[in-house]
Amino acid sequence: MKEIQTSIAQLASSDIEERFLAARALVRYGSDAEAAIPALIEALTDPSLPVRDSVVWALGAIGEAAIEPLANTSGKGELATREQALWALARYTSFAQRKIAIFLEALWDDNTCIRQTAASAISTLGKRIGMKANGSLDLLDDDEQKVLPKLLETLRKIHQDDRLNDPPYTEQALKSIESIR
Repeated sequence: MKEIQTSIAQLASSDIEERFLAARALVRYGSDAEAAIPALIEALTDPSLPVRDSVVWALGAIGEAAIEPLANTSGKGELATREQALWALARYTSFAQRKIAIFLEALWDDNTCIRQTAASAISTLGKRIGMKANGSLDLLDDDEQKVLPKLLETLRKIHQDDRLNDPPYTEQALKSIESIR
């Protein structure tokens, strides 16, 4: 699609607003924007927080094709980029089983910030399980049902680990998951 190629090119613009709008545009294309993954991964280092946030949304919206590149990015490189990659994985609950495995691996990372980001990403995923985009409850899909026990077990462990736990957020995620069960 020409629009996707235009947005990919605009991600390298010197204009912040243009980069922001390009990333936002890619969100709309979802999995059709797979060709944008390399440019979006590179844009995770953008100096503008709104641009980086839009990039995270776009990568999350692409879905399955973005999981492996994000997993690779979360495991090596600049700290901020690694953290953004973890947040991109947590943005949506689709393919939760594959994502939880990535987060669990990151919990053992040598870097404290990565461990804490992984714990927060697990909490974020936990809060979003079974939720529609508007925040109301929805039926769990098969992937969410399968990952629920592992997610609950992991959240309980995180909740007991002072190095990883963000008490209010982890508690919210636990309550959310427990109410589904």
